[in-house]
Amino acid sequence: MNLLQIFLIISWLSVGFFTTTVAESKNYNGYLWFVLGLFFGPIALISIVGMPDQASRKYLRVIAEILDEIEPKQL
Repeated sequence: MNLLQIFLIISWLSVGFFTTTVAESKNYNGYLWFVLGLFFGPIALISIVGMPDQASRKYLRVIAEILDEIEPKQL
């Protein structure tokens, strides 16, 4: 193995770990995103960064339901 191959392997593994970290912080499956990060590299990292946070989506849905209940009472 030459130096370039070692650098590429280390870079690809680090992208996989970064993808896992971002996925777990957004409440997605970290193992699945690690594998996707290994196969697709930076493309998987960019796509998980662009995906919405699942926890905030749930909180927004609850807030919307509460506002829908309050709104008819004010009319």
